[in-house]
Amino acid sequence: MILVGAHYLPFVFLYGMPLFAVLAGVLVTGGLVVAHYPGSFALGGWITGGILLLVGELGRRQTVGSFPPSARPSV
Repeated sequence: MILVGAHYLPFVFLYGMPLFAVLAGVLVTGGLVVAHYPGSFALGGWITGGILLLVGELGRRQTVGSFPPSARPSV
């Protein structure tokens, strides 16, 4: 979780989306919390997957309205 969270930090500046900063902070913090509990390696993976799905949907909703009508992807 910590490595995946750190992976999203450059995207804040590359894409100008503060949502990636929130994602990075949540994943790094969650990774530190999960690391303190023995035997919770798989739990961290499931939590990360759920968070990434949630943020993916939030990012989609945030960006769909920013395209001109002729360039909007069909959803």
